Amino acid sequence: MFRASRDALWRSTLSLPCPSLIRPKNGRAINVCLLENLYNSSVRTLRSHSNAVDEKVTTDTKSMPLTLLARNKRPLYSRDNEHSPVITSKPWNDPNFLSDADSREKQNWLTAMLETTIQPDIHAFALVLQSIATWKHGSAPKRAEHWMSRLKASFPEAREEATVSTDSDTKHEKATTFVQEYLRCHLYTVQAWAYAEAEDPIISVNRAEAWLNKAKIVAARVPAKQIQSILTECHNAFLDGCSRGKQSRINRNSSEIHAERAEATLNDMVKQYKRLGSDAPVQPNTESVNFVMRAFIRCPKDASIALRCKALLDWMEESDEKQHRGNSRALSIRPNARSYSLWLNSLAIVAQLKSRRSVRNLDMSSEPRDDVSEELKTLEVAVEHMKDLFQRGRLEIIENNSPYNILLSAWAGVAGPTKRLDAPMQAEKIFRTMVDLKDNHDFPEVAPDAATYFQVIRTWAKSGSDRAGERANWWLDQQWKDYNETDNKNLLPTTHTYTTAISAWSKTGNPEKAEELLLQCLEHYERLKVPELELNTEIYATIIQAWLNAAESQDIDQAARVRALNRAVEWLESLVKEESDSGPATRHDIFLNTLKAARGCAKDNPGVLDTASRVFKHLRNSRHHVHPIAYYSLLQVGLSALSKPEHDLSRTKFLTELATVCCEDGFLSRTFVLSLTNGPIVKEGWSAYESARISEILFPHWPISPAWTRNLQRETDMPRKEDFQRTRFKFDNQDY
Repeated sequence: MFRASRDALWRSTLSLPCPSLIRPKNGRAINVCLLENLYNSSVRTLRSHSNAVDEKVTTDTKSMPLTLLARNKRPLYSRDNEHSPVITSKPWNDPNFLSDADSREKQNWLTAMLETTIQPDIHAFALVLQSIATWKHGSAPKRAEHWMSRLKASFPEAREEATVSTDSDTKHEKATTFVQEYLRCHLYTVQAWAYAEAEDPIISVNRAEAWLNKAKIVAARVPAKQIQSILTECHNAFLDGCSRGKQSRINRNSSEIHAERAEATLNDMVKQYKRLGSDAPVQPNTESVNFVMRAFIRCPKDASIALRCKALLDWMEESDEKQHRGNSRALSIRPNARSYSLWLNSLAIVAQLKSRRSVRNLDMSSEPRDDVSEELKTLEVAVEHMKDLFQRGRLEIIENNSPYNILLSAWAGVAGPTKRLDAPMQAEKIFRTMVDLKDNHDFPEVAPDAATYFQVIRTWAKSGSDRAGERANWWLDQQWKDYNETDNKNLLPTTHTYTTAISAWSKTGNPEKAEELLLQCLEHYERLKVPELELNTEIYATIIQAWLNAAESQDIDQAARVRALNRAVEWLESLVKEESDSGPATRHDIFLNTLKAARGCAKDNPGVLDTASRVFKHLRNSRHHVHPIAYYSLLQVGLSALSKPEHDLSRTKFLTELATVCCEDGFLSRTFVLSLTNGPIVKEGWSAYESARISEILFPHWPISPAWTRNLQRETDMPRKEDFQRTRFKFDNQDY
């Protein structure tokens, strides 16, 4: 029997593509001989216990999944004595069992196990569900529910009406252990839904709450103290899901709704603990409150989030103080560094929100109102308070320079909307304070890092100062100097830092300096070969926009604007080539912005039309959905570039080809038709007569074919009958 089962197993093994090696997904090779030795070792172990081994055990061993034999170099079963065939030690109870397997492999293992006569215990289901909880796959939460259903079908104890046995101490202990593990399976299911990235947050939070409620029912079967930590984890997993801040497609106010649910859940946890004390099934902790604070800051349009976060922080400090006074029954929740950082973030968000609102509501004849001074002052006081707590022994309050970086980000946030020229000076002052604390006050935790330099450069880039590009360059050079002197990886500039500095030069109208920075970034990447400096889509888009800004500027002549446009297109085509070589990807808006800039440079310049036509061709050949704006933008470029009488033949050919392509693609929009029939005209060349003649040739009949407009999404984009006749007469921007 043993030899027959062994031969059958190894015949199936040797039928694999490689007869000597089995290569699992993680790439490590498992020698077939080793597998056979493991199998034989398991068989010898079973033989040594008793010569009268039940044939059922042999059959079960033969049908065990191959991965179980391959990854566990130990006998599959052991017995507590020679006279009992009961299995007392199962390999999946080992913490290292299948530790190198992914979730899919573990699910396949349990599926194969259930197809045999072996009855896995609840620990096997918990092993699989734990792997699903952090599985980055769209089906993870549904797979978790699937396994919970199979678990419930396999164990009568898992039913809702089941109770904990009290017949004997041994049975009671086993039943309690089962409930604890069953509750842990509920925890993994709540986590699977809370962490579900592919699901709409409204759905994932609702399902997480449903499983949390089921966990509460299960928890009621045993004394609260025995499941308090697990049920608290279930609540925290639900709060984590509420605070992730992903935008819902079902409800645009999902962040606000989830923040309210998180706050209500925390209040219920606190009320329950205050009523029952240590006998409560849940005990809210610091992480519980931190998740609620994080849910608040996911509501960036709510100006009250700073006050709400501060109320929770004050409550935590108060509860911690009561515990120190000797009130052992008081709920003790001590704020940590993350708690204070969340409050600081809320202040920074509110400051930026108020600065935007002040600019939006600003009367054009008045000066900007300083509505953010209170938040910025509170931020500075809060950072000082954290420093004092740290110096008095609260070592967990400041783990790094995060508080100062948040303060810097607040100044960068208000510098953009209000164009505060003092913001960069304040940012540099904070930077010098950090250096002073590190060098002169033995406070190395707040030493500046790459994020600190980035926020200073970002503040300059957003300030609108004429010196923004120059100062951004100086700080970038200083960062490289500090990095080279210390060889500290935390000081290495990143592509994001270069992108921000390039943006600073772009806003000051100096694309040449911006391009020098990009080439410098590329040079450092070629030298260091670190991913932090690899060129990405964002840096390409920024340098292209820098040249497009120059192409649209009215401060330079047309020849210089055309040169800037050509340079932007060269960088765009470099990006297209990189994308085809599996490099950074293009963006739809880059193509459209380039076509828009070409319209301003095209007057009586056929060369610009050739450039714009290349951009349009790249867009049509790309992975992006072609928007109707691309067609009529190119049309307007052509009409402006080919407006003279000597362009009549070229213009007619261009219009015929473009209109044909537009109709075949199903993007004949109202704007396209109006640009052709009612756009600007001149006395000679592209005149009213020529416009009417071409329109009659291209669109001789009404109604037009429905296929020509099949890809238009909005009703307002649909052309009307009257759009095909000229009702406006303009030349040289004058009516006649």
